[in-house]
Amino acid sequence: MGRRLKTILIAAVAALCVGLVVIAMTILSKGSSTDAFGSTIEKIGPKEAAYADGTMTVSEVENVAEAATESPADETAESQKEAEELFEKIQNETITLQLADSISDTISADTISSWTSLDGTTVSVDEGKVADYVASLASQYDTWGKQISVTTHSGQKISLGAVNYGWKLSKDTTASDLRTAILAGEGGTVKATWASREAVMGTDGVGGTYIEADLDEQHLYVYKDGAVVISSDLVSGRAIENWSTPNGVFEIVGMQKDATLKGEDYETPVSYWMPFYLGWGFHDASWRSSFGKDIYVSNGSHGCCNLPPAVAGELFRIAYPGMPVIVHGGMSKSQAVTYLASKKAESDEPKPEDAAEADSQSAEAAAAAQAAAENSAVVAAVQQAAAASGFAVDEQQSAIISQAVANYMAVGMTSDQAAAQVFADLQAQATAVQQAAAAQAAAPAQPAASDPAAAQPASPDPAAAQPAPAQPAAPDPAAAQPPATDSAAAAPQA
Repeated sequence: MGRRLKTILIAAVAALCVGLVVIAMTILSKGSSTDAFGSTIEKIGPKEAAYADGTMTVSEVENVAEAATESPADETAESQKEAEELFEKIQNETITLQLADSISDTISADTISSWTSLDGTTVSVDEGKVADYVASLASQYDTWGKQISVTTHSGQKISLGAVNYGWKLSKDTTASDLRTAILAGEGGTVKATWASREAVMGTDGVGGTYIEADLDEQHLYVYKDGAVVISSDLVSGRAIENWSTPNGVFEIVGMQKDATLKGEDYETPVSYWMPFYLGWGFHDASWRSSFGKDIYVSNGSHGCCNLPPAVAGELFRIAYPGMPVIVHGGMSKSQAVTYLASKKAESDEPKPEDAAEADSQSAEAAAAAQAAAENSAVVAAVQQAAAASGFAVDEQQSAIISQAVANYMAVGMTSDQAAAQVFADLQAQATAVQQAAAAQAAAPAQPAASDPAAAQPASPDPAAAQPAPAQPAAPDPAAAQPPATDSAAAAPQA
């Protein structure tokens, strides 16, 4: 038994020795020395323990040793080769920068080549040149804060400042995306990044769906796909207080129901609030009974566009954040002062119809005065003629004569004709009175027998003994007026 155990131990030691010899010969066959083997084990790192306890195979040790013997120069050469291949691809690529749906800019291979460089194993892009390129595009296409052309509802082209609306290129992001695409060496398309956009790129960037507030007309127009869908009067900011609604191109920046608008001297609840710039916006104004005209000059809002409640509700249904808003026209404070002063002066002056009426009244008064003067002269002439003929003319008769003269003159007689006619009437009436008195005197008295007083002689009546004062007869225009050669001239005018 002891001899057998001894034999097994000897065989085991021999096998171990053989394995060690094989390992040593393998290392020596690769040109390695004991030091190299030690260096190899050192580079194995954590696997050294694995080798020591027999868990690493000889093949694994060989692989690690081979990797450890590769030189840094080999690695550099490989990296340089890869860099050269990438650089060559970059020199031949083109990139399209997509600015908008139908607008793009192509960066040629020559341009990209001028932006890039190769330094050993490093390919780089000149950030400054890319930034300059993007800045040139922003200068060409940005409209934010600039004057842009828009068309009003009347078809007029006007220029307005794009206040919080317009194209604004995000230059840093776009430049970074371009550099990344260039270094990928694949070419293709890069989409520009915009901090702000218009509805369309080009002229009339508001597109076909937008809001227009004409402050000269105090009217709102809302367009959808090029057609007016809302048209309504409005009241804008009070011009006389310098609260005028600002002009420009804006966009709806918010939508809120049942908001409370607050200022230094007001706190107003509204049902619909659609701001388009800072504190300016559209909202309902249920406290107003009328809109439009020149209300805004002296009784406008604090700057917002007031709308009838129903109109504000309809606008709220159509509007959306980003919807373009055009505001133009209206008075400044100085213009409002001048306008109100002119309006007051006009109200103080007689109206044309009042002036015409006053002129007519003056003309009538002058004509009446002239007629009265002529009448007085005629009456005086008649009185003088009557007195010369022995007729007594008292105050009452003078009034009758005056009216008779006026009547004759009203039917077309001249003052002389009227005077002659009245005097003739007086003479005719006096003659008739005298004839009647003479006839009465010639008739015999016939006293009644049954009347005791009839036997007594009658007391003389002074009035009966004297002829009655002559009374001018009422003129008969048809008989009194002289023959007329022009029937139109003879007729009285109304």
